[in-house]
Amino acid sequence: MNFIVQTRKKNFHQSTYLITDQLQEIDRTINELSNGVEALNEDLKRLGIEYVRRQNELQPILQKLPIIKKSIDEDNAFVDSMKPNQENNQREILSMTQKFDEIKMVSYDGAYIWKISNVQEKMG
Repeated sequence: MNFIVQTRKKNFHQSTYLITDQLQEIDRTINELSNGVEALNEDLKRLGIEYVRRQNELQPILQKLPIIKKSIDEDNAFVDSMKPNQENNQREILSMTQKFDEIKMVSYDGAYIWKISNVQEKMG
């Protein structure tokens, strides 16, 4: 009978050590999870503060956006209104260039001067 009691005591102590080890492991896991949750809460607070700061920075930009858009639209309208004038000016410049080229060919002593381009190629 003494043997049975000793065996039971031994089994009891082994079970107690096993349970104690398991409880310690659970306690470590709970501590790690608790630390993780605490870190996440701190991150959440920091991100909330950062969000508010970014919102405050964004607000003046959003207020200026319609003004900038209106200015761009006005600039585009001005550029579009200048296109016909530019085309007309280009036609006038081309016409003046042609007239100037014609005037350069006129001789004032009664002789007519011919302009022959690429003489070297034509003679060779």
